[in-house]
Amino acid sequence: MRIVRIIMLAAVAAALFTSSASALRFTDGSYFVPKGVVGKPYTHLFELAKGGGSPPYHYQIANHGNLPPGVTLAREDGKVSGTPLAAGKWSIWLHGIDSGLQHGFWDMQTERQFTFEILPALSIQQQSLEPTVLNRPYHAKLSADGGGTQAWSVVSGTLPRGISLAPDGTLSGAATSPGHFTFVLNVTDPAWDQYAVGTRKHMAGFRSDTRTFVLWVAQVGIELQAPGLLEVGRPMTEFKLAAVGGTAPYTWALAGPVKLPAGLTLDPTRGTIQGTPEMSGSFAITIHVKDVNGSVGITKTTLEIKPTNDRKEHHP
Repeated sequence: MRIVRIIMLAAVAAALFTSSASALRFTDGSYFVPKGVVGKPYTHLFELAKGGGSPPYHYQIANHGNLPPGVTLAREDGKVSGTPLAAGKWSIWLHGIDSGLQHGFWDMQTERQFTFEILPALSIQQQSLEPTVLNRPYHAKLSADGGGTQAWSVVSGTLPRGISLAPDGTLSGAATSPGHFTFVLNVTDPAWDQYAVGTRKHMAGFRSDTRTFVLWVAQVGIELQAPGLLEVGRPMTEFKLAAVGGTAPYTWALAGPVKLPAGLTLDPTRGTIQGTPEMSGSFAITIHVKDVNGSVGITKTTLEIKPTNDRKEHHP
């Protein structure tokens, strides 16, 4: 009789163990691993369904798998959190383990593969805008690193009258009033914002960037064409600068401490650069023009001067 009772108890224990083992699984919410964005806070909770195995549960990554850099797993509660440092995809096998040994049974576990996808952040490329001239056509195409669908808008400030911003980041038009105009532009990923809804609404705006720009609308501007071949020891073709807008006569000068390369001069009344270069290199210069009413225009250009021995010789 005693032997029969022991066998019955063993059978009951085995049945309980089998029932618990079959019920040990991850919750449905665990399977929906959200996407993340570089530099933005990230969190996701892996859980074992209640009623399976013997709680408390713990979690561990199998086979030396790796989470995205900057993100860690809390073994005691299955919470993944941190700030991703790189874009890409990472797959892991995650073990969910119960505490069966603490209750006199073997510990039970389940495992599942999960994939994390981290997207790059959006980052506006341009640091500044080229100036424009009153009533002259203007065009500037803004862009942002990070890919995705991008939509641009003015967050604050005012564009010059006559200049507009298209959703694709194009500034265009002809300014009808002079001055310095400061405004803040925003680029966002509409596809991401559609993704960041419901339980992910706290992630809205993660794929966006803003930057403050100043657009100078000058009353007088400068047009210049690329100079011809510049070579040490070879007289250059006269490089003519042209003023746009304003009222003649104009006065020309170099702005800032940078000077022309040795051998070259700027005629302050005619607006021409001429001479024979004496040294090679790349020389960035800023040219300044003032009209008779004191209105000022500025532009930048670079003179590329080649060494004498770069000249190609032709033999019959």
